[in-house]
Amino acid sequence: MKKKRGQITTFIVMGMIIILLLSIFIYLRQSTTFFNPEKVLPAEFVPVKRYVEQCVETTAKDAVFLASMQGGYVELPLWIESDPDSYVGEGLKIPLWFYNGQNRMPELGDIEDGIAEHVNSNLKNCLGNFEGFSEQFDIMEIAEPVTTVSISDDNIFIRTEYPLKIANKQGTETTDWEDFVSTFEDSLGKKYRLASLIMNHENENSFLEALTMEMIATSDFPNEGLELTCGKREYDIDEDLVPSLKLMLLANLRYLTFENTQTRELPTEYHENLYRFTVTRKDFSDLRVDAMFDRDSDIIMDVYPQENRIVEPVNLNVPFINTCFKIYNHKYDIYYPLTFQIIDQGEEPSYFLFSTPVVIDNSAPNRVYGIREPLIEDTINQGDYCEDKQFMLNVYAIDEYTNEFIPNADIKFQCVRFMCDMGTTSIRTIDDGLVPDASDFVLETEFPACGGGFLIAEKEGYMRGFTEDILTGEVTITGETHVYEGEQHNIYMTPLKTLDYRVLVVEFEGNETIPNIRELEDDEIAIIKLTNEDKDYSETLIYPFEYNLYSNITLIVGDYTYGIDITLMQNETYTGGLIGDWDTTGNSIYSAERIDFYVLKKTEDPVETNYVGLAELIDLASLDYTPRIR
Repeated sequence: MKKKRGQITTFIVMGMIIILLLSIFIYLRQSTTFFNPEKVLPAEFVPVKRYVEQCVETTAKDAVFLASMQGGYVELPLWIESDPDSYVGEGLKIPLWFYNGQNRMPELGDIEDGIAEHVNSNLKNCLGNFEGFSEQFDIMEIAEPVTTVSISDDNIFIRTEYPLKIANKQGTETTDWEDFVSTFEDSLGKKYRLASLIMNHENENSFLEALTMEMIATSDFPNEGLELTCGKREYDIDEDLVPSLKLMLLANLRYLTFENTQTRELPTEYHENLYRFTVTRKDFSDLRVDAMFDRDSDIIMDVYPQENRIVEPVNLNVPFINTCFKIYNHKYDIYYPLTFQIIDQGEEPSYFLFSTPVVIDNSAPNRVYGIREPLIEDTINQGDYCEDKQFMLNVYAIDEYTNEFIPNADIKFQCVRFMCDMGTTSIRTIDDGLVPDASDFVLETEFPACGGGFLIAEKEGYMRGFTEDILTGEVTITGETHVYEGEQHNIYMTPLKTLDYRVLVVEFEGNETIPNIRELEDDEIAIIKLTNEDKDYSETLIYPFEYNLYSNITLIVGDYTYGIDITLMQNETYTGGLIGDWDTTGNSIYSAERIDFYVLKKTEDPVETNYVGLAELIDLASLDYTPRIR
């Protein structure tokens, strides 16, 4: 019995020893997984690595040059390259960053991807099948190169994963290597950031359109007002006005300058007030911005009223008075491209170019729809086509929100290159002037024949409304002819509401959970950006009003969701914000008088801002402080 007990004890001890050894082995194995020294390339293969990295850098720099010269595009998409109206230039093409109502400004990530794709596609051409190493090494490609690019303000970082198997001719050394890295100085990121700020400022504020109309207003162009001069006055749009506008643009746009860049001295107070703009409060003083208008650029221009491209003063039909008193009340449609060049004048100057159209419709900026381009331009507004009215139509302008008929809406009819003023919607009457329905507003009139036109409705307080594919008169479709007249057409218009607004600071101090809600201090500025994709709406406001052109805000009446982004600045330092979505209803906007915006701020004391705490606060509390409608 004792013998058996001794055997059992021996087995138990041996088992414990085995378990202990196994535990030590597992522990050591797990521990060694934390020690993974960086793979070292044998010294004799280092020239191959350097050669690949040099080619990565060379092809990347080629791509950066293309992106800088082509508005951020390394390779133009087919939908840009195939449309000559969508870019400027003949060799290197500079795409319009705004075209036919579309924002075509590439994101920084798009530029990085374009550079990476260029490196992937052109790296092998640069390497030349490693012919320079053919007597020393056997180099075999294992997989295609895959590149990632990171662009900062002043540097570009390139990492290419290109798996290679490298062996020396003696067969004594072989390695697999795939990681190739290059970093070089280039201010592409900073130049692009400034370019995007200028472009966004133009899209939101239309400052180029305003400058163009200011040039016209201060010239001898037929515009608005009274002129005392005897004799005949007339202007040929193509022979007189377009060449004169080109000269004005060449002479004046060179004064355009932007605060916080490498600015130029302007000659007069007039130029200071009109040609100096602030698009950012950040420092870009090492960059210069030049606006470059090409005198060979095509300018699309129309002036109304006109007759066969000839513009004359308004005819008063009053003998004697009409000979010396000239009255002008003319409106302009203008479209021309403008290129901006951003220059970094370092040891090796570098450039970034982008272009934008300047779009004026009826003497006002129109960066939502763009002007009626050549196929719909107003060439014979008062000519034979518009007077040849034969086919009756009933046209209603309808409030998209209330579904009510809109009185006094101006109706235009566009057919190919003709634009006709058709009249305004008014209350419907029947025999003897009786009004059967006081809410029935319609334009009932004859229209010229058209095989597919547009109806356009305009009225202050509404977004412009469109209805397309309007058929009038005798039209043949797929072999069948039909006479279209007497139809009813509805144009739905989106109502707008202009409201007062203010900004209040919701300030949390330290760990306090109850904030202090206050007005902005004298050295604080709030920047509000509202967007709505459904209606292509975007508005940026700066509060208080002395920093802004407008003291009110225009909103869409209806059930819409706005993206809202508010930034609070104090002495040019970021101190607060609010980010989120804001849901509105038509009833609330329709009856509102004022909007109160709130911006969140968190401080440890009255001076220091807690940025980590502020970021958490904005993330958690923005939903609780969406704008309030009053």
